[in-house]
Amino acid sequence: MENQEKSTAEKVETKYNQKSIWALGLGIVGILGFYLLSFVAIVVGILSIKEINKDKSKGIGLAIAGLVIGILGALANIGQHLIR
Repeated sequence: MENQEKSTAEKVETKYNQKSIWALGLGIVGILGFYLLSFVAIVVGILSIKEINKDKSKGIGLAIAGLVIGILGALANIGQHLIR
């Protein structure tokens, strides 16, 4: 019985970083056509990565994915304007 109490006490749940979720969502919406949100996704992604490294929360993959998708959306926006 004592082992069960120790194992449950040792399991500390860390939450996903909310900014990383926002970065991914903004990046996806930004690449779908709302290109201004791609630039916002880049900023939020960078802030999220810094915050995750500081407090060791979950979501680094989401933050990186949001950052990469945001960069791709921004490049698509810039490329679209250069072609015109």
